[in-house]
Amino acid sequence: MKRIAGAWLPLVFIVAVSCTSNKKQANTRAVLTPYDTTRAFLETEQLLSRQGGPTTTQVSNLEKLGIIWGFLKYHHPVLQEGKYDWDNQFFGMLPQILQADRPTAADRILEAWVDGLGPAAPCKNCTSTISDSLIKLKPDYGKLFNPGYLPASLAGKLKQLCKDGIATPHYVRRGNAGSPEFVNEPDHGDGFPAVSVRILALFRYWNIIRYYYPYRYRAKNWDAVPALFLPRFIAAKNQADYTLAVLRLVTTLGDAHAGIYVNQTLDSLAGNYLLPIKCAYIEGKVVVYDYITAGKKIRNTILKGDIITRINDTPIDTAINRLLDRTPGASYAIQMSYLLYPRGLSPLIRTHQPFSTLTLLRNDRVIRQTVQTIRNDSSLQKALSRKIIKPKYRVLFDSIGYLDAQQLQDSDFAAMRSKLNPTRGLIIDLRGYPPPYMYSLYGGWLKSAKTAFARHSIWDLQEPGRFNFVYNYTGGQPGVANGRNIPDTLKYNGKIIILVNNFTISRSEYTAMSFSSIPGARVLGSPTAGADGDVSRVPLPGAIETYISGIGIYYPDGSETQGTGVKIDIPVYPSIEGIIKGKDEQLEKAIQVLQK
Repeated sequence: MKRIAGAWLPLVFIVAVSCTSNKKQANTRAVLTPYDTTRAFLETEQLLSRQGGPTTTQVSNLEKLGIIWGFLKYHHPVLQEGKYDWDNQFFGMLPQILQADRPTAADRILEAWVDGLGPAAPCKNCTSTISDSLIKLKPDYGKLFNPGYLPASLAGKLKQLCKDGIATPHYVRRGNAGSPEFVNEPDHGDGFPAVSVRILALFRYWNIIRYYYPYRYRAKNWDAVPALFLPRFIAAKNQADYTLAVLRLVTTLGDAHAGIYVNQTLDSLAGNYLLPIKCAYIEGKVVVYDYITAGKKIRNTILKGDIITRINDTPIDTAINRLLDRTPGASYAIQMSYLLYPRGLSPLIRTHQPFSTLTLLRNDRVIRQTVQTIRNDSSLQKALSRKIIKPKYRVLFDSIGYLDAQQLQDSDFAAMRSKLNPTRGLIIDLRGYPPPYMYSLYGGWLKSAKTAFARHSIWDLQEPGRFNFVYNYTGGQPGVANGRNIPDTLKYNGKIIILVNNFTISRSEYTAMSFSSIPGARVLGSPTAGADGDVSRVPLPGAIETYISGIGIYYPDGSETQGTGVKIDIPVYPSIEGIIKGKDEQLEKAIQVLQK
């Protein structure tokens, strides 16, 4: 998935320690032996339960283990050959590290463990050919190589692995769009994971972000995350505690792609019933704008434009604040979109009870209404996912054309072009999810010359943590382009407005970027989700599946959409008055602009 442009970022991020391009490949004599996982699990459980949780020293030592384990996982050549069950090694090391009474004792254990993998041997075909001008992000090892964090001898051995590098990664491969696909990651069972597995889950995710997240620099205080979350993961008493700990972890990214999806535990926590209304965050309020059910009773009881101030006697702001630390999104407004989305987990508008009492503000009057909620079963979700049948494209009036992108298919293109080509202006509604290659197919019709509209950064195969701009555009510069030379009788010559809002996410944002590169086109609407780039699935133990934005997406000038949204030329926000009057204020404004 994919948001108003952020500040200019330098092309290259400088870090304290950088790997060189003298890559080498595995040729090691491995001496590490497998651990008895059952015994290791039991010992770890006993060590942590004996004192009611980890000590400060244990948290510090566990952090070192997790950081070094992840670094080796992605850097040591012998591990890229799949010779070790590296999760097993992590489990076996846990009791030893927990029993180390001083950091120096843990350091000795860790260094002996690293030595057991052996050194790397030269790789003949690993020399980098990437010029510095194409490097968007250099590796950042966090505190790993900070002075004094590790003994000089251990730090030196790990630094050498930076230089030695890898040839073919074992735990990650290139996806079709260039995003990372994380493979060879055991789930360790579907039930509530043992404490050893929960600790591993934390560091699996933490290291994936460290080395394979294109927006790593947006993950604030990532070095502080292990010490903050280790006690939470360890203290989890059941699947719900653990799942919520993971959800809070992924929420720290501020990535609207990040979240936990199709999860029975979170679904149960949210409740089996759904309020029979659709709500939006407008003018800083939770406002009713539509209904889920068609019954007259609810439509006569709750009116469009009503402001919800309490749900079952809980002030709405209190209910929201309880949920924000486990709601993905780069801004409060986007988090509110998630909380109010009826097809998602939407905990704000779900309940465990068949009835809910709402306190409403209507025309400055306070009203309390008890409403019957709806059973949130598969049939309801199927009904919610059903698209409203309306024309995919049409001429509105005054020779202004309109495209509803979320309903379009590639097969509609020829007939659509024939109908709308004569219009004086065109509105492209991207407040929904468009077909996959709309930016290319429609760009060839709407944009007469081929020019770049975006730049992609993708992860480097041989140097974990580095992201490079890639050549996708035949014009000789890194970027993705659309548009082509076509006969005047076929190309579109009218003015163009692109509609966006908080439902413009991922592919919708990418498509909006592409159309905004059409000369004279303008983007109109409210901030988009700011979740750009193809997604990468991150599998975690305990049947948890989450995602991250897997590719860095930037405008040709280097400005961002991630966390900020697409650039908007004409800001237009919906209003409570507009909801009451049943107006689409963004569409109306687009028509006004095209009529001028």
